[in-house]
Amino acid sequence: MMRIRLEFVVSMVLAAMFPACAVEGDAADDRSGDDDNAAAVAAKANAVAVECLKLDEPARCLGDKASERLQKQLANVESDLKKQGLLGDSAEKVLPYLVRTMPACIESDPRRTAAVWTQMTAAIDFLSEFHRARRGLPSRWFSDILVCPASQLDQSSPLPGGGFWGGEIRLDATTLQIGVKRGALGGLFGGFDPQDGFEIRKRWDSGEQFAKTSLDDKKGLFRTKIWPVINPVGLVRTQALPAIREGALAFANRLTSLQASKSGLASKRAAAVELVRAETAKEVALSPAAPGTDSPATLGSEAEKRIAAMSEPQLNAMLQSWASFVSSPASADDAQEAVATLQQGAVGRACNVDIKQVCPLVAVNNAHCINVRLNTSSSFIQKFVIEPKREAATNVVKARQFSLVCVQTNDFIDVDTNVPIDINRSMYSAGLARALGIA
Repeated sequence: MMRIRLEFVVSMVLAAMFPACAVEGDAADDRSGDDDNAAAVAAKANAVAVECLKLDEPARCLGDKASERLQKQLANVESDLKKQGLLGDSAEKVLPYLVRTMPACIESDPRRTAAVWTQMTAAIDFLSEFHRARRGLPSRWFSDILVCPASQLDQSSPLPGGGFWGGEIRLDATTLQIGVKRGALGGLFGGFDPQDGFEIRKRWDSGEQFAKTSLDDKKGLFRTKIWPVINPVGLVRTQALPAIREGALAFANRLTSLQASKSGLASKRAAAVELVRAETAKEVALSPAAPGTDSPATLGSEAEKRIAAMSEPQLNAMLQSWASFVSSPASADDAQEAVATLQQGAVGRACNVDIKQVCPLVAVNNAHCINVRLNTSSSFIQKFVIEPKREAATNVVKARQFSLVCVQTNDFIDVDTNVPIDINRSMYSAGLARALGIA
C-alpha cells in the first residue's frame, strides 16, 4: 500500500512539473495543446479499456474496435480520393490492414490497456494517411500492425532508453510492430506516453523499421540512400504517381478512341502500329536471336506482325486489354515501384588504389569498392525499361605514409539510381506485351 501511494504522489508531482510528459498515461491523439480535447480523448480511451477488460478476451475486444474504426477512416479517405478522381476501380483494391495487440500487453491493467488503445488509434491515423498517400492502393510492405509486440514484454527494464518501450517501430515479415512508449523518466512510475500518427510516420520515413534487419548495414546505406527513393509514401513516390497516372489515363483514352473508331480495319491497324512505334520501347528484345538470324525479335517487330494478322474484333479486344492495363492504378504503382537490389560491381565506378607505406611496426591498408544498383521497376515492367546511358568513371586514391604505425582505410560507395528515362513508356510497353500475350 505504501509503495502504491508513493508512486501516486511522485506521479502527481511530476505531472505538475512536466505536464507534457503524460505520466499518468493520458496522452492524446491530438498534441495541439488543447487540454479539454486531450482530456476527452483520454476519457474515451479509459472507457474503452474498462469495457474491454470486462470481457474474457480484452485484446480481441480492442482488435475488433480497431477494425471498425479503421474501416470507417479508410472509407472516408477513399471517399475523398474518389471525389478528386484519384481512386481507381474498387474491384482492384483490397483493404488488408489489421491493427491488433497481444493479450499479455494488457494484464488486466486499465491504465496500460488505455495506453495500448490510444497507441492503436494512433496507428489507425498513420494507416489512414498512408492509404491516402497510396491513392487507395494496398501496401506491399506490411498488411497488419501489431501494437506492443511480444518482444516489447521481453524488454522489461522501465529505465529510459530505446527499444519498444521508447516507441520503436520494426518491420517483421508483413507485420509492422509498434511499441507503446513509456512516459516521464522512462515510465519509472508506471506512466505511458503513446506516440501519435505523425510520430509514427516520421519513424517510418526515417527507415527505423529496418533496424536490426538484413538491410540495416553498418553505414546506414539502405536507410539514408535507398529508402528515401523506394519509400511508398515518400516524397519521390508521391510526387511521381499523379504525373504517371495523368499520362497513363490520357494514353488509355487514345486507345479507347481508336477502338471505337469507324475508320476501317486498315486505318485502325496503321494507327495501332503508329502507337507502338511512338509510345513503346519497341527496341526491347523479347528473346535471344534465333539460330541463323542476325537480330532477336523485338517488342515492336512482334507487335507489328501480330497486328497485321488481326481481324477487327481481335484488334478491338487487344486495344481494350491494353487500355485496361494502362489505366489500372496498380499498373501506375508498379511502374514506379522500386526494387532495390544490392549487386556488388553490377554498375559503378572502378577503384584505382595506389598506396605506399613505409612503416616498420604496423602497416594497415583496407580499401573497399562497393557499388549499389537501385532499380525502380517492378519485375514485369522491368523487362521494358530503357536505361539511361552511363559513362565509366574511376575512384582514385593515392597516398604515401612514413611512420612507425600506418593505417589507411578507404570505402568507396557508389549508389547508381537506375530510374527509367520514361516510366510511362515502360508501362505502355508492358501493357502492349500483356495484351498481345507475348510476355
